[in-house]
Amino acid sequence: MNFFQVTSCLTVTCLLLVGVDPADAGGTSYPTENDNLRYSWFVGERTVYRKPDVGEDQVGHLAYGETVIVGEAVKEKPVDDDDYLWNSKWVLVEYRGDKGFMLDAFLSRYPAPDRTELPMLMDEYIGSLSPLVLEKNEGKNDEYCAKRTRHFENGITYMSTDFGPCESCGHIREEIFFPSAAKEEALMMAVYFEYQYESMPPELRSLADNADGTQWVIAYEYGQEIDIQLMEQEEGVLLIKDIFL
Repeated sequence: MNFFQVTSCLTVTCLLLVGVDPADAGGTSYPTENDNLRYSWFVGERTVYRKPDVGEDQVGHLAYGETVIVGEAVKEKPVDDDDYLWNSKWVLVEYRGDKGFMLDAFLSRYPAPDRTELPMLMDEYIGSLSPLVLEKNEGKNDEYCAKRTRHFENGITYMSTDFGPCESCGHIREEIFFPSAAKEEALMMAVYFEYQYESMPPELRSLADNADGTQWVIAYEYGQEIDIQLMEQEEGVLLIKDIFL
């Protein structure tokens, strides 16, 4: 995917803010009957080991979209990949009737996005998870050009604000509240929706004062940057994306 295709996809987000009706947000909410169920968001396979060490025997490989039942975390460990800088943990998992250990860097309580029709924007993914219960669209005022707020049955809240310049795409802020999520999980999901453009993957950078893992930048080679903020709240995580088009 080239620069113009990526820009077109981001422009769709801008156009939605200035008058295009959103698609029907009906769908199936993420599972709640098992709070320990996790989906793999890694595009490929992640190894499940007999013990929490990459030198141990392998139990199997978890494919994209597959699920495991997660137990206790046994130790912290970096992802050990230059593209994925957030922290992860070795966790006990139940996988296809067997037990083992794996790093949780790409595990989420939210189902992995459908990859049959790429690219998928984050707001499209959110709308596919759960029925929409409330939507509010606000027009131009002294602070912004347009604002759209959507509340979903599963507790997710999505707000997109177009700061202009009006009549064109400039600065868009997306604020998404993910119930029950951890900050590393929310960051992983945000990165996924940028890294799906496999022909031109961006770079994830940690800011100098990012000791708590809440301040990041996603930078593309052609100059675009997306600022990421993660705010842990009592019942989940607020993900804030500042997109400069």
